[in-house]
Amino acid sequence: MFSIGKHLLGRIKGALSQVQDGFRSSYGFNSDPAISCSL
Repeated sequence: MFSIGKHLLGRIKGALSQVQDGFRSSYGFNSDPAISCSL
């Protein structure tokens, strides 16, 4: 059970970092604190 949770957390974190990279390339943000906090 614990390993499944860790796996899911890893997938969610990976997806969020991909979304953040997409925002950065789309809108030209290097490291926008608002986007980082909202995600």
